Amino acid sequence: MNKCKVIAITNQKGGVGKTTTTVNLGVALANQGYRVLLVDADPQGSLTVSLGIHNPDELEESLATVMQAAIDDRAMPSDVIISHPEGVDLLPSNIELSGMETALFNVMSREYVLKCCIDSNLLLKRFFNINQMTESQKSSLTKDEMEKYHSILDVFRKARILYVEDDHTQRQFITDEIPFADKNCILFDYNAMHAFSEKTYKSLEYNYKKAFYLSRLRRYDEAFFLFSEVAKQAFMEKDYLLYYLAETNCISLHKVIKNVNVWYRCYDLDAVEALSPNDSEVENLFRRLPIEFRNSYDNLTDTHSVNLLYKYSYEAFTDGQKLQKAIESESTEFGLTSSGKAISRINDYLH
Repeated sequence: MNKCKVIAITNQKGGVGKTTTTVNLGVALANQGYRVLLVDADPQGSLTVSLGIHNPDELEESLATVMQAAIDDRAMPSDVIISHPEGVDLLPSNIELSGMETALFNVMSREYVLKCCIDSNLLLKRFFNINQMTESQKSSLTKDEMEKYHSILDVFRKARILYVEDDHTQRQFITDEIPFADKNCILFDYNAMHAFSEKTYKSLEYNYKKAFYLSRLRRYDEAFFLFSEVAKQAFMEKDYLLYYLAETNCISLHKVIKNVNVWYRCYDLDAVEALSPNDSEVENLFRRLPIEFRNSYDNLTDTHSVNLLYKYSYEAFTDGQKLQKAIESESTEFGLTSSGKAISRINDYLH
């Protein structure tokens, strides 16, 4: 989409040649080998009629339905674009477009709805198409296409977005299993967390996940001791990321246990204190790790940043709930909230 050029032909006065210019310029560019999409943005549908659609008001899908889909945060209709024998594609219009001004009144960033419909939808649609390809099919793509694909993938990975629902199909394009963005935690599925934590595991990653679930279940002392064991083994195996995550959770749980014990005296505080790092060790926890690790994970310098990841995941979930309620109640005021933010971040990253 970086090489896509948009040409807008507009004039408030009628009969000055807007439609004639658009058709002839579009067909001329198509004859020169360019891929051309003509967008009819007039409720009268003159461009649509001039390309052979004699009754545009009978079309089920048009520019109006595409824009409404964007407002409602739904997928763009798949059969809305019409291919013409002259080599151009057409996004048709009809009288329904005249009602869009009212529909757009309360929509956030309403001036970008049309841009979102065309640019972003095609960009993400291509991303999903590439994501479904086999490795051999991907090898036939250009270097530029693969760079853009990996750029978008990296944005989703950094945002901890593992799944996307596209046209009622749930697509998973990142297979990472991240404990602090785990769906059982985000969805408050305590039964699933309890069932997982009752089992015994040999894997360090699974024991870290178990310890994290125990902390969410408020079994703080069990979580602390398991995190401490994971940190010890991870350090011996030179898995410094897992060590750092487990150790920072120990630091956080140590504070929680001390505060709870003031009132209830239900924990063996001596045993907890014996395994807890002192103030100097906490302050220098990140600096004591190898330089290669620190260069790769400099965003984790602050020991509190690890625990903030759960907070961000929780806030993202609650925002999603609010948006879902807005969509179900057919409210337009949140229209482009989720898709607009995601698209903006992807475009900012690409450009």
